[in-house]
Amino acid sequence: MSVCNIDTRRKVSDFIFSYQKIHQLTLLTEQTLSTQVFFIIASQLALTFSYLAICLGLYTEKDPVFNFENNAFNALQSMSFFVVMVVASRVKQRDQEVRIKVKELAYQLRLSSNTIEYGNSLHMFMDSKEPLILTACGIFKFTQSFFFKSIGILIIYNLLLLQLESKTTADT
Repeated sequence: MSVCNIDTRRKVSDFIFSYQKIHQLTLLTEQTLSTQVFFIIASQLALTFSYLAICLGLYTEKDPVFNFENNAFNALQSMSFFVVMVVASRVKQRDQEVRIKVKELAYQLRLSSNTIEYGNSLHMFMDSKEPLILTACGIFKFTQSFFFKSIGILIIYNLLLLQLESKTTADT
């Protein structure tokens, strides 16, 4: 066995070991935190809709302390809502980038008769692992499209409330 062949085998086995540990850790983290993330998202959506209604004057609160606390809480929770979505969607992107590079490497390893077995094992390993997509109890899939859909829903809801407000003011 040549030195290049031993080095290639070591690199492939090190990569498989590292990727497997990262994959397991990510799935464990997602499993552990998915309930909390689900409730953060659900409460954020409810608070956002109520906050928009207050801002548009459809629902009024007289207590200034309550308003200040509600506004501060909404601002902080809104930031965490969008940060969670952006970071979680990047997990899928990074996993896809790694998979593409590994498949290219596996193809290159298959071209040489000395390293064909390493290329095959690397390709089979990557095919055996599920793509990493973080979810909140399987309800929300955190992708970029979810991020943009959430922003779109908030804009549409805001426009709907504005339209309803203009109709109620026109009726009075």
